[in-house]
Amino acid sequence: MNNKYFIGLLWLFFITSINAAPITFNTALPISQGEWIWRLQYVQIQSKDSSQLQRNRQEELIASTFVYGVSPKLALFATLGYSDRTFSAFSSAPRQAKGLIDSKLLARYTLYQKDFLAGSFRIAPFVGVKLATARDDLQDQNGRLPKPVQLGSGSQDWTGGIVTTYATSSWGIDAQISYLDAGQSNQFSKGDRFSADFAFQYPLFKPSNKNGEADFFDLQLEFNYRDQAQSTTAGLSDINSGGVTLLVAPGLQYITRNLIIESSVQLPIQQDLNGQALEMDSIFRLGFRTNF
Repeated sequence: MNNKYFIGLLWLFFITSINAAPITFNTALPISQGEWIWRLQYVQIQSKDSSQLQRNRQEELIASTFVYGVSPKLALFATLGYSDRTFSAFSSAPRQAKGLIDSKLLARYTLYQKDFLAGSFRIAPFVGVKLATARDDLQDQNGRLPKPVQLGSGSQDWTGGIVTTYATSSWGIDAQISYLDAGQSNQFSKGDRFSADFAFQYPLFKPSNKNGEADFFDLQLEFNYRDQAQSTTAGLSDINSGGVTLLVAPGLQYITRNLIIESSVQLPIQQDLNGQALEMDSIFRLGFRTNF
C-alpha cells in the first residue's frame, strides 16, 4: 500500500469517527457497528406575524437523540424532547405548556457505499415514526390549550426518505428527501409534508492539541425546504395553514476526537404560505455530540 493511499484511509477513518455531519437533521450521522452517538441540542424557535391577529409563538426545546450502529449498514435512532411553548394572539395573555413532547424512532439502512482515496459516497433509505407519547389535551384556567401550544399531536405520523453523503478530505455534502404521512387524532390532522435538506461542510484546521490530535472548526451551510399540506378537521381543510418554506442555516462545529460542539441559525429566505398561516422567524440551535 502506498503512503498516499494509507494517509487517505486514515483521514477517512478520522472524519467518520468524529461524526462530521449536518446540524439541522440527524439522518446523515455516520456511525460504526456497535457504536453509540448521543446528540443533545437546545433549540429556540420563534414565529410571529404582522397581521391583525398579532400572533406570537415561542418555543424552547431540549432534544436528545441516541443512535446505535446495529451492523455496518443498519443504524437505529431515537429522539426524546422537553419543550416550553408559549402562544398569544390579539395581544392577549400568553398560553403556555411545558413538558415532554412526542418521541420519534427511525431506522436507516446503507444500501450503497463506495469508498475511494480520502473519501466516501453513501446512499441510505430510512423509515421512521413519531409516536403519540405526549399529552394533546392540556388545559389552563381559560380552558383547553390551542394546538400550537399542545405538547403532543395525538397522532402517529410515519415518515420515509433517502439520505446521501459525499465526503472528501476537503469538503462534504449531505442531502436528503423525505415524506411525512400525518395521522389523525380527534378528527384533526396537521397535514402531510414533503421535505428536502442539503448541507455543505468545509473543515478548517487549527494547531494540534496537547495530545497531538488535530481539533478543527467545521463550517456549515444548510438549506431546508418544506412543503406542508393544509391541516384538516373532520375532513375540512384549514385555508390558513400549510405552504412552502425555504430556510438557510449557516452553522459552525468545533470538532475534537470525542466531542463536537455545534451551533446554527435557520432563517427563512422564502415563505409562500396559505392564507394567514403563521410565519417562521428563526430557529437557533446550540448543542454537542459524542460517540461512545
